[in-house]
Amino acid sequence: MEKKIRKHRIFDRHTGLGLFLMMIGGLFLSQVVLGGLLSLAVMRTGPDFRTSLTMTAGFGGLLLLAFHYFWFTPEYDWRYKKENIPAGFKLLLPILGYWAILFGMFGFFAGRIPFGPITLTQLCSAAGAGMTEEVVYRELPISYMARQWRDEKKIPLMVLIPGLVFGLVHLGNGLFTGNAADYLLQAVLCVFFGIFFSAVYLRTGKVLPVIVMHGLHDILVLSAASYTPELPDSVAVVWLVCEGALALYGLFLIRKEKRVQIMALWDRKWNRQESGR
Repeated sequence: MEKKIRKHRIFDRHTGLGLFLMMIGGLFLSQVVLGGLLSLAVMRTGPDFRTSLTMTAGFGGLLLLAFHYFWFTPEYDWRYKKENIPAGFKLLLPILGYWAILFGMFGFFAGRIPFGPITLTQLCSAAGAGMTEEVVYRELPISYMARQWRDEKKIPLMVLIPGLVFGLVHLGNGLFTGNAADYLLQAVLCVFFGIFFSAVYLRTGKVLPVIVMHGLHDILVLSAASYTPELPDSVAVVWLVCEGALALYGLFLIRKEKRVQIMALWDRKWNRQESGR
């Protein structure tokens, strides 16, 4: 028996509100509600609440992703086709050049290989951030915008909006901690990184490659930062240039010549050829 497509009154009629619910609501649901409930179970094994919440953050994102797929099935074809996953990793290859520069600087100032061991909690935190942030700021909002907007001219917005929100959320962290200056730099870097990852996801429709590379990036940065002396402020300029270049590369991926291909991909994923939506 064919599954009936659900009616989504709020998401169908109010795109702005839908985006807010996808990103901010999704972040709250994955981290506070789902992650919080899972952390209570982990606490019974010994860790305190903060450690448990850190360790379960990624699982909250995974559950949110599963719910998103369930809620929009069968309208949304989320199934993973093997041919698109290698394409996603291929489009992400420029990040390797960035890593060579970034960790080369870490190694130069440390006078050795910059990486060192990290704790299980740190590993879960870094991997969990990659999972949750890519679900909340890539999979949910971009797939939703591709559902709502059948206009090639709006493709840049599908990349820029998640990137900007990703940066603003990290800036908000600095306002709450009272360390706004450092977080301002982090927010700008997150905007650049967000544009890069958003463009790759929009081109392929597969979130797995960006989850893997985002998580790996966070793990490597955490490992290097833990075993490297404080870097000079001038290094921040190199970071900005490199991540700015990744953002420009991301915008290149969604250039006009590729937009018909992008729209065709998302028409297939939302089954618009069959449904006529």
